[in-house]
Amino acid sequence: MSDNRKVCKGCNTIVAKPIVCIKCGIASHPACIPRTGHPYLNGKFLDCTACPADAGLSGSAINKIRELIRSEFAIFRREIVESLKADIGIIREDMQKLAERIDGLENVERRASDGVSLAEEDLFAEIAERESRASNIIMFSLDEPEHSDSNDVSDKDLVNDVLHTILPSLEPSYKVRRLGVKKHGQPRPLCVSFSSKQEAILVLRNKGKYTGPAKIYQDQTPKQRKESASGDCVRGGGVLIAVRDIYPSRALNICESAVEHLYIDVQIGHKHIVFGAVYIPPGSDTMTYESHCSVVEDICSKSRNIDLVIAGDYNLPHLVVGSDVRGVLTYEIKGRCNMLRQANTLVTHFNELQLYQHNFVSNVTGNTLDLVFSTVQMAPVCLAVESLLSCDKYHPALDFTLPCSKVELGCGPRVVKRNFSRANYVAINDYLGGIHWDVELEGLSVESAVGLLYSHLDYAASSYVPVCTIRPSTYPRWFTRELIALVKSKRRAHYTFKRTNLFSDYLVFSNARSQCKALSGVVWRDYVGRTENSIPNNINNFWNFINTITNKGSSPPYVYRDGVHTSDEIATANHFADFFESVYNNNSITCGASNGSILIDMTGHDVGRLQAVRFNNALSRDVVVTSGVLQRSHLGPLLFNIFINDIKHVFENSNFLLYADDLKPENGWL
Repeated sequence: MSDNRKVCKGCNTIVAKPIVCIKCGIASHPACIPRTGHPYLNGKFLDCTACPADAGLSGSAINKIRELIRSEFAIFRREIVESLKADIGIIREDMQKLAERIDGLENVERRASDGVSLAEEDLFAEIAERESRASNIIMFSLDEPEHSDSNDVSDKDLVNDVLHTILPSLEPSYKVRRLGVKKHGQPRPLCVSFSSKQEAILVLRNKGKYTGPAKIYQDQTPKQRKESASGDCVRGGGVLIAVRDIYPSRALNICESAVEHLYIDVQIGHKHIVFGAVYIPPGSDTMTYESHCSVVEDICSKSRNIDLVIAGDYNLPHLVVGSDVRGVLTYEIKGRCNMLRQANTLVTHFNELQLYQHNFVSNVTGNTLDLVFSTVQMAPVCLAVESLLSCDKYHPALDFTLPCSKVELGCGPRVVKRNFSRANYVAINDYLGGIHWDVELEGLSVESAVGLLYSHLDYAASSYVPVCTIRPSTYPRWFTRELIALVKSKRRAHYTFKRTNLFSDYLVFSNARSQCKALSGVVWRDYVGRTENSIPNNINNFWNFINTITNKGSSPPYVYRDGVHTSDEIATANHFADFFESVYNNNSITCGASNGSILIDMTGHDVGRLQAVRFNNALSRDVVVTSGVLQRSHLGPLLFNIFINDIKHVFENSNFLLYADDLKPENGWL
């Protein structure tokens, strides 16, 4: 190394073109000036009077400081690198999962696109095959002889025994054949082909009566068996509530929830009952039960003074939920159970709602998975004698009864009227013509004479005019008499078939059902056509049609007044009567200065007038109407003048339009 070369103070390397301090002589690369510890400015050394060398800081100390800083930075750099590597690994795993998910979705889409629909030829072939199999049933687990020439019972004898157990009166014609390849020790299934599919349907519907070893199923195509397979679906789920159409009902709107539940408001007479059905999957967490309880609390808060009944599968095994002597819900542990928190959540919430639990029927495993809660005390739940659907061993069919006032089914409020179209007018004429009116009315005042006339008319009407009872029809408005008669005939045929289980009775019922379906379509189309044609002339027919298909009347189901909520028709009519009664007053008559006989006569005609409000088929209590215009009276014009001059002081924010004797407010507020 030549003498004119210097060593950089910052990096200890030889520098060809150094920057040198004039005083102390240290050299440095332009980039290493900050590391020399020498005062500098704009890439040049300054006066070195405060130079570290002059301060006594040795070069070895500076090197140690440098090494310490580098080691610290090395640790920091190592930590950053390790953290980045970990993050990169996580990102790589996430990308791998996303790639696998994308591949799975592509496979699902590919499979879906491959089997979106059958070709037209395949569709027709599938329909034809299903039709050909509709008259067949399959029987499993029926013994098969080892040799065809053996003396064992034949296949037809086995089928005869099964069919005779199911329907003793049925003697159908059928053919029997074994399916599949014969294997030693394994009986092949039997295919029984009937002459008609009605016979096969009848056997399948009544197969529950057979308790032998054979299993009876419908003969299905391969596609039907594939569609009905459960696959990877979780067992259970789905709720249904069926309500007879004679009871008005509506489904309640509930908040979003992960629980499968349904709530129906049913009106029975003047009483409303909310029925609920719920299914909670096995092993559900506490949040699922809390979500269900919050929905029930919301229903109870919105539907006050309404009974509530909830039945469903709560899946709380090894627990017995009941009530103590005070009516407080409790639960008892019967075995190893991991659902204590869920049961505590359910019991705590339902105790606040004052619900009772009524079901203590156990399944074959000794557990009570189905619970029945209600706000009313009722008889304990018992096993149902028969069920609408087939039941599994974990959920037996239940039967419970609610205490309810007697309701006359199938008929509404009756209205009694006189049928003047069938009156005996000849007898009425003879009766009224035989009265000597000059003698009867002699010396009577006007009021007495009118009273006598009314008494004779009332006697004639009660004696010679028959009385008829009118009740609303339980059938839809568009039903004709012919269709109603056919529906009644179908119901009688169905009742006869269910009582006898004869195939001949089933054919009668099936024929009546087909006729009823065909005629109802014709009658409905005629009703729609008449409604459309009557729109230009009478729009009321259109709105009656809308109310018919939406099952809604023109009256609201609920009425609110002064904070009181009611759905009862009589209570609603009384609410309207109370409101209208507040309008009537006697200020108009008494405000005048006159106290003479005219005012007394007017008030005399106006006192004691009773009116009632009709709401649908309900009548309110009598309302005392102390003002108004008397009809067919000489005082009518005077009272009408008082009325039209006084109404502007009652409804100050309205203008009025007068058409003859009809007064209407001009704007929409009163």
